[in-house]
Amino acid sequence: MPGGRRCAQVGDKAGEAQVPIVPANLIPPSPPLTAEEALRSFKVAPGYRIELVAEARWSATRRSCSSAPTVASGSSR
Repeated sequence: MPGGRRCAQVGDKAGEAQVPIVPANLIPPSPPLTAEEALRSFKVAPGYRIELVAEARWSATRRSCSSAPTVASGSSR
């Protein structure tokens, strides 16, 4: 391949600007849903059904998670 790049992702480069693919103002809000709200949000084909298999009670986390940054485990950010 031209330029020696053989992978779609070749890693971050020091000092390289990481420009968002989609501007933040164009991303609609996506608040966390209760189990019931989540189940109602699916469109299921005729003859199929969706069921809740696990649910955790996390009301305190639910209120704060939309403003908390997420960082992958082991990340330096």
